[in-house]
Amino acid sequence: ITISLKNESRVRISEFLDSPLLRTQSSPLHTLEMHPTYKRMLKGLKKNSCSGRSKKASGKWFLYILKCLDGTFYTGITNDLERRLKMHQAGKASKYTRTRRPVEMLYSEKCGDRSSALIRECEVKEWPRVKKEKLISGEIKPG
Repeated sequence: ITISLKNESRVRISEFLDSPLLRTQSSPLHTLEMHPTYKRMLKGLKKNSCSGRSKKASGKWFLYILKCLDGTFYTGITNDLERRLKMHQAGKASKYTRTRRPVEMLYSEKCGDRSSALIRECEVKEWPRVKKEKLISGEIKPG
């Protein structure tokens, strides 16, 4: 998985997480075109990866895209697609999908560990709808 930086360059996630980009307030991380929440999430991933925490983070993780009743898309991650879809259908998974049921799973991709899945989720959530539709239809290759 790679991240596209504002200057059009691309870096591997492992290089990005290990780089000085995440260390200071005045770092180039703040020039990335990314929602502030996602920037904080990446900083947290760096912190957690250094501490060697989280057995839960390893294993099979997936990115998924749901289509809600009102036609909007919801993007999320899980380590159990079937269970997570049932939770969305029951209104127990997220505030967003709770009022937009029923939902339909349109797309999923395997991401490896939780960190990779979160980073991929941040990337896909920033995409316009048209680009997500191309991912769903297979016009854009995963990861």
